[in-house]
Amino acid sequence: MSKLILAIEDDLAIAELYEEVLIDAGYRIRLMAAKPADVQIIAQIQPDLIISDWGIAQEDVNWKFMNAMAATPRTAAIPMVVCTAISLKINNLGSLLNERKIEVLPKPFDIVELVSVIEKTIAAGC
Repeated sequence: MSKLILAIEDDLAIAELYEEVLIDAGYRIRLMAAKPADVQIIAQIQPDLIISDWGIAQEDVNWKFMNAMAATPRTAAIPMVVCTAISLKINNLGSLLNERKIEVLPKPFDIVELVSVIEKTIAAGC
């Protein structure tokens, strides 16, 4: 069975791009418009990987989400790809992100790069 990717993205155009590209690459995909306050939703879905946007205006929400994911046994090991335009700031958190299996994909990115990072991150998480 193909791997399941959960894309958390509030921009409909980007969410649709993820869906199209990742289905074409052989993945199953589930979309969410926002990070859930209760990560038990993600624990029930049990994706093989999460793609999530990280905007500067959502920094508190992002950290709460990351901490909740790490603190929940059924979600702690799920690898994540963070897509962001503020990659320099995110890259300064390198060791913490690596420890949590979080890969950073700077925006703008191309489709080949997206699929490559997803494949690498899933392989490293197995």
